[in-house]
Amino acid sequence: HVFHDDKCNPSKGSQIVLSEMSSGNTYIALGGGGCSKVCASESNVATSIRLPFLSYECPSDFDPKLSDTNTYPDLTRMGTVTTPVIDVIKKMGDEYGWDHIIIVSGDRGKYKDLAEERMQNFKDLRFTSEYKSAEEDNWQSIQQVMSDIKESTKGKNRTVFFTGTEQIFRKLICASITEGMQKGIAWVTE
Repeated sequence: HVFHDDKCNPSKGSQIVLSEMSSGNTYIALGGGGCSKVCASESNVATSIRLPFLSYECPSDFDPKLSDTNTYPDLTRMGTVTTPVIDVIKKMGDEYGWDHIIIVSGDRGKYKDLAEERMQNFKDLRFTSEYKSAEEDNWQSIQQVMSDIKESTKGKNRTVFFTGTEQIFRKLICASITEGMQKGIAWVTE
């Protein structure tokens, strides 16, 4: 087993696959891949070098064609489709009177595109939204995000839509407690 982190970057993912294959190591399949854009890119590389590709995610929110076996013949997906998450948020928002959703993520470079897409989704559903990100290994940055949310939402509903790793999600929850705002937050994750 060899593990590499492509950081949800399609170019890096393809580079890793090509580098490993050129190193002379013998592989029988490519596994992993969790970000749809990386899955699309790596699938094309895997097909060109005749390497089966098995993914645990690749939800295809970014590329619905990932389900097309003619376009991606060597990609096998075994993950969760996340497209209905927007419909669920709409129903919950209507039921609980949400009007504003704060999108929070880790590394802005990694999650900015998804956050902007979600902001547009929320706008289409008539929610206002904003985007905040924290440096994943910087506790002060994480605390600052939660402090900013606390200040900007005094007396209002706090709906936080999180996207990112479980590690930073746990840190954000801890930071919400240290900032004294553990009650009254609706956490929604993708």
